Amino acid sequence: MNDVDFGVEWLDFFGENDNADLAADKIAEALEQDDRIDKVLSVTVAPDYKTRRAYVHVALQLADDDLIIENSDPNMDFDTSFGI
Repeated sequence: MNDVDFGVEWLDFFGENDNADLAADKIAEALEQDDRIDKVLSVTVAPDYKTRRAYVHVALQLADDDLIIENSDPNMDFDTSFGI
């Protein structure tokens, strides 16, 4: 299970449909354990319970010099979605 999947698992942890902030916090915590990442700037989780998808946006700063060169910028953001 990757970091984003791990966080998305928390969306319905308490059986309620309002745990997007908790899921975002768990994703950020998991990403911060990666030595290639200097800092997680933000994580936004937007669940769509009708379609059973969670849309995730992550903004972070890279710590790994090779990744910074590859990305041409120490800042990186990405979007993804998963079934929930």
